Amino acid sequence: MDYFVVMFGITIFVSMHTFYCREIINDIALLDESESKHLSQVLRLNEGDIVKIIDGLGTEWEGIVQQLNKKKTQIRLTNILRKESIAPLCSIAICPTKNIDRFEYFLEKATEIGICNIYPILTKRSERKAINIERLDKIILNATKQSGNLFLPILHPLISFKDFFEEIDLASFTFKAMGHCVENKLRKSLNSTYKSGHNALFLVGPEGDFTDDEIDKAIIEGFESVVLGDSRLRVETAGIVACAQINFLNFKI
Repeated sequence: MDYFVVMFGITIFVSMHTFYCREIINDIALLDESESKHLSQVLRLNEGDIVKIIDGLGTEWEGIVQQLNKKKTQIRLTNILRKESIAPLCSIAICPTKNIDRFEYFLEKATEIGICNIYPILTKRSERKAINIERLDKIILNATKQSGNLFLPILHPLISFKDFFEEIDLASFTFKAMGHCVENKLRKSLNSTYKSGHNALFLVGPEGDFTDDEIDKAIIEGFESVVLGDSRLRVETAGIVACAQINFLNFKI
């Protein structure tokens, strides 16, 4: 939880900074070099300061900075603040855009909304053939911490459309769909085909859309053809809309 302090008779709201850590031993979280530098050199926190720790797997702790170290800072965990057992039920396979800024925008917004897996794919009409995974992972991590989500999405390596169907465990998804703009192929709305509680995988094509052969291949593999609305959407917009619709259908107060 965040907390309030009183200074000179004025109550001030203090928001605890959040850090990501997978290396947790008993009640000690060991921040990696990147998070350690951010804590000590950017935020200028000191030993004794209170922070939040997330493991990216559904748990958030309150902790106290115990030992500063630019390569591996130690945080003593004091209590669990939040715990969730179910990760977001939305995964997106999407072609990286020619303008990488637009793809980075998709990653940031999809992470804020709630996404589990991102599979960058290469199709016949893809214009971007390479991505910087390290940079994109940082964008996802920052968006996870900023949004207060407890699950860190997984950004998978760039994979060809053909290998995607051969190497990804498609059977683990109970709902599979793809969006495209080919009007002579039967398409349904996502809202009418997706049922809440199902683990969803949604395919988004490149700027020039999927080819007919790619659409046919996906349908054979069990993907439903869907439309996300009346407008023709950009790649990153389609990914965000699909993620938002699936999460909305799973939303519970």
